[in-house]
Amino acid sequence: MDGRDSLVILVLLAAVNSLVGGARLQGFLARTPAIATHADLENYKGVVRRQMYQALVQMALLVAALLASVVGLARGRLSLFWVLAGNAAVLALGLAGKVIETKARSLPVREDGLAAEYRRVSASWLKKALPDF
Repeated sequence: MDGRDSLVILVLLAAVNSLVGGARLQGFLARTPAIATHADLENYKGVVRRQMYQALVQMALLVAALLASVVGLARGRLSLFWVLAGNAAVLALGLAGKVIETKARSLPVREDGLAAEYRRVSASWLKKALPDF
């Protein structure tokens, strides 16, 4: 397996990880147009937990892809085209995912008693590596 193969595999794994996370989040948004009940909030927490763990997996995959890129370029087994193409694909998926995440953090909350917890979970999602809820 040469540098290009390693990079392609890592980018494909990152793409699948991103697509799975986005599909789960889209499914949640389709089922939950607003946080109206405690059950909605608990479902939101579950989705956010998975998103946070998937983000950690994504970081590991991208660090590995970076290392494969550097080694492949240094050894002359990888062209800059493949590095740029892989990065462009991951960037496009990441930007699309951010749009969906923003929608999930912007849902209307119909019950005042749920609003503070919804905001706390959303803030944790943005600022922490691991869920604390």
